[in-house]
Amino acid sequence: MRAVERVELSSELWAEHDREIHVRPLGEVAHKHHTRRGHIPNLQTLMGRLQEDKKERISLILPITALPRVPILDLNITVAGKRVYRLPLWEGALLQAAFMRNLAENAGLGPLSEKLSMLLAAQFYYPSYAYESTLARYERLTRYPISWWRRTRKLCNKVDPMREYLSSQLGFVIYDSAYERWVHIKEEISRAVKDYEPEDYKSPTENPLIALPQFAREFARRCRQELKAGDVTDALVELQSLINGAQNVQESEQAEYSKRFLRAYAGFGLRWMMFARCRVPKDSPFVITVSEKRPIVFTRKRSKNPNRNPNMHLLVGKTAWKLITFRDAETNHVSIRVSDPAVRLAHWPEDEQVLADGCAPVEKIPDEEERTSELYVRHDASEARDERLWIKCHLRLSRLSSWMLSFTIGITLTALGLLWWRGIGEYRTSGAKQGLGAKDAAVILIPVAFAAATLLARESSTMGMRLRRVRQSILLGLLFALLGSAFILYFVHHVN
Repeated sequence: MRAVERVELSSELWAEHDREIHVRPLGEVAHKHHTRRGHIPNLQTLMGRLQEDKKERISLILPITALPRVPILDLNITVAGKRVYRLPLWEGALLQAAFMRNLAENAGLGPLSEKLSMLLAAQFYYPSYAYESTLARYERLTRYPISWWRRTRKLCNKVDPMREYLSSQLGFVIYDSAYERWVHIKEEISRAVKDYEPEDYKSPTENPLIALPQFAREFARRCRQELKAGDVTDALVELQSLINGAQNVQESEQAEYSKRFLRAYAGFGLRWMMFARCRVPKDSPFVITVSEKRPIVFTRKRSKNPNRNPNMHLLVGKTAWKLITFRDAETNHVSIRVSDPAVRLAHWPEDEQVLADGCAPVEKIPDEEERTSELYVRHDASEARDERLWIKCHLRLSRLSSWMLSFTIGITLTALGLLWWRGIGEYRTSGAKQGLGAKDAAVILIPVAFAAATLLARESSTMGMRLRRVRQSILLGLLFALLGSAFILYFVHHVN
């Protein structure tokens, strides 16, 4: 019925999400939605049978919400006032694969083979640490010289990190012909996925090769035999044919399901659906609450890609992206605020600050939208709204704090120039042995007190520390330059 999400940017690393979903009685849901597209088949008949049962609560597996593929802290879920626990990720991946099979059949793409279903489940599960640790050895320069050598070898095309990752994880020899065919299929699939979701280097639906180790483990468990290169090729070719077939569907009803299939496939690479087994009241409304902490992704101000890039560690980026599910209820409300009073939400009218799937601008005007320096609010009840939104939050220091920092930098820089100009200039023009007097130098060095006080002032949050980082570094450099210049001029007798 209604979903309300509150997001608080509380620190540099984490944002606190609190979400409430108000659900109608299940019988009312079945009666109201049984004629709509995408409804659960025979739900109304099933609820009619449950009405005859004398039990007040029924046991269900509910899809709670979609979460991005990032570390989640302090996850807490309650359904109808009772705390519940999510299903394991692998069980959720199997449910997502079953959902994709249903969409494919409705789109007229035929039943999926067991091998392809296993590959889809492996993509939707995909533990990413092994791939990221392999990639990090070649993509990130560290203080160790051995990492520079790995990077140099990759630039010289002597080492392929993807092939090294697969060779270490799959357990069989990968021949050049098979690997080249896998890469070709991966590139075609990647082009199709990028039409629906922003590019992400660790999306298993954009790059199905990174999910092959999990596919090998599931294949060995179900088929009681080891995975071979031919099995991988067959599954990838079938996946490629499935996606190409979905892109070429022409019939109106099936075309709608094919678009949903492609959109869901691309989205499951960036998000995983959280399911929970719970008991809910049969004839009364109930509330689902979810609270968790998610990492904040920072980019440049003009960036159009909200996802992380291993080659771009932006330590000074001030623009945060938040992913919001915005069409999982009849009406959706979202609010974003900053807890630090020294940080404000900036807004530029010429910049697209709300993007839909695929990072396309949102064309639908919401029912309500409000932007202030402390809060962003959006509300919409239209059925034509986008399923998910990327909301761009430009974070800046409060104007008073920003002006104080800029003013302190300005007077410190002026004092540095004045110290050298008076100390060296007067010495050369007067011909005397004395240049700048000690009292004059003391007056010029007064900005040191302001600069030191600014640097030593305790920040109210790590978010404020991030936004001050660049200008505080500049101020620190000027402060040491000013003090160093005073000592140099004193020792060479330009200050007496």
